[in-house]
Amino acid sequence: MRILQVGSSMPDDWGGIERYVTYLSGALGERGHEVVVVAPAGSPLAQHNQGRVVSGSVRWKQDPAALAFYLRLLRNQSFDAVSVHFSPDYLVPAWAARLRRQRGLVLTRHVALPFPAKRARQYSRLYDRFIGVSGAVVEALRTSGLAEKSLSRVETGVPPLVPTLSRDEARTALGITDEFAVGSFSRLVPEKGIDVLLRACRDTDLSVHVFGEGPDKDKLRQQGGRNAFFHGQVADVADVMVAMDAIVVPSVWPEALGLTTLESMSLGIPLVASEVGGIPEAVNNGTTGLLVSPGDSDALKAALMRLKGDRGLCQSLGSAAKAYFLSERTPAQMAEATEKVYRAAAGLV
Repeated sequence: MRILQVGSSMPDDWGGIERYVTYLSGALGERGHEVVVVAPAGSPLAQHNQGRVVSGSVRWKQDPAALAFYLRLLRNQSFDAVSVHFSPDYLVPAWAARLRRQRGLVLTRHVALPFPAKRARQYSRLYDRFIGVSGAVVEALRTSGLAEKSLSRVETGVPPLVPTLSRDEARTALGITDEFAVGSFSRLVPEKGIDVLLRACRDTDLSVHVFGEGPDKDKLRQQGGRNAFFHGQVADVADVMVAMDAIVVPSVWPEALGLTTLESMSLGIPLVASEVGGIPEAVNNGTTGLLVSPGDSDALKAALMRLKGDRGLCQSLGSAAKAYFLSERTPAQMAEATEKVYRAAAGLV
């Protein structure tokens, strides 16, 4: 198949959706498909994709210049499937595709929130199929009123992290000695719940290591105690994640899943996460991690102190998480399932 992956409204970030598009495109290429990615020139998405990248931007949802760009692209090149991933891209590329009588239009949804009814009706007329990256996302699409036969669940897969440093080397580089180190990896915005983590750890002997940037950074610094350390964005997450005794995903909104969840699993690091959105689909409480109620700092504190006091539990959770990851959550598995949806959308089955 020849597949167009649309990322034209992703100019600056290197977040979960951008990484998803990159991992999926690479894995589809390994399966023998020709993948073309549309991305803004110089964007992280363009820089990280190793296949063919076409420079293009959507500046707003009804951008006429972008419509002309996509009409030219679809006139000059043929594709079996066109896949979009991010809200500002949902309209213009699809309009162009319909004007060019393009088949195989697929919308991938990355958040577990329903569309407004009017928007869902509009998308149902434009797209052949919808992918939800977790069961929680599919349920949100179903709640939006989209036809059941158009919905597919394709679970997210990520490459396993491969550190270049040993655990001891990574801990030394971060100044961690013998304390129980807890890490979070996310944008510093309210919905990620980093304030909940800081409250949970304030009066403990845990050390808290916050990785990421965002508008709440200064406020969170003020909320953190002397045992909280802010490291900003790091180039190689594997070489800092491997230094942690536990990873926390304290989200307070319905995460589709969160790539940090899967990355920590790939390293066999015990995980404590909020029981929200699609997270419980990967984190089986007491088996592949520990789940707590979102926003409950006392429950989060108790879970972390439980891990600190039980190294056997840490080892069993980490081992089970890694086994689950390898059996269910690799990019190859994601690409195989996605290919089936693309073929169905294009009428190739």
